[in-house]
Amino acid sequence: MSERVPAEAAEDLGLWLGRSDWASERIAGDASARSWYRISVPGEATRILSFYPPEIRGDVDRVVRAHDALAGHLPVPRILAWSERSILQEDAGDLNLTALLARDRAAAIARYHAAVGLLGELRGARAAESINPAFDAEKFGAELEMTMQFYVMQFAGVAHDGVILPLRQAFTRLARKLTHHPYVLCHRDYHGQNIHIHNDQIIVIDYQDLRMGPDTYDLASLARDRGVWKTIGCDEEGRLLDRWANILGADREALGRRYLESLLQRSIKAVGTFARMAVVYGRGHYLEYVGPTLETARDCVEKLGEWPEIREHFPWRFKSG
Repeated sequence: MSERVPAEAAEDLGLWLGRSDWASERIAGDASARSWYRISVPGEATRILSFYPPEIRGDVDRVVRAHDALAGHLPVPRILAWSERSILQEDAGDLNLTALLARDRAAAIARYHAAVGLLGELRGARAAESINPAFDAEKFGAELEMTMQFYVMQFAGVAHDGVILPLRQAFTRLARKLTHHPYVLCHRDYHGQNIHIHNDQIIVIDYQDLRMGPDTYDLASLARDRGVWKTIGCDEEGRLLDRWANILGADREALGRRYLESLLQRSIKAVGTFARMAVVYGRGHYLEYVGPTLETARDCVEKLGEWPEIREHFPWRFKSG
């Protein structure tokens, strides 16, 4: 038995598996305080154990409820067992869409289009709409304030009211504007690292934060998160937008502008998330995503032709060292 698994999780595994000859391997996770382990048992399929430290154990029930609500609407790993601190689920493998894009662009692009199609299926999961509160201006604003605290102030060292105040005013307006978009059920973190390819099938993970939100929010995450758009390409990004507009029956030009607004908010928020993961959890590798995400945010500001406070005052230059 591996010592890498926390003692509480090992206790859960002993009860669930009914045997002690299992082995574990710590695997990389995403921007979260959770930890993940691949569990191997002789003669059986591998499983994935996620362990929740005390400060986030309230999330476990939400994950289970989201899983049950999504069943039949989105391909998610089946939960095999769970406790107040651990979840054991099917293994979705190591190949995610981001990795596939780096390896085989043509194959990945086909999967990106399939992933847009799955967003259409997600809209049918009506039971999931009440699991988390819908995005509102307060929620959007809190995400942007996180970026203010962890990136603008801590990393960029900006504290002058002449910068902070106009940025906060712009962030408030942006947060309010997004609440006027048409709303659909959103995965909320629908990017390539959360979309796996296993046994030639798409499997979606990290879905517990799903909520009602802007109709372009998940597409913005899928097509632009962490700089993947440079490999996807602007033409293909446009085709993904076309596909989503067709699924929604939406005006393509209006959808494109909403897309840029959602993308702007989400990119600024993501910069704060990456900075926070480095500051709070010591996961400095997330800082490598800051530069590409800032580039996306600036691209949105320029294409939208507004948000002068963000254009002029946001600290666009980032040094990780």
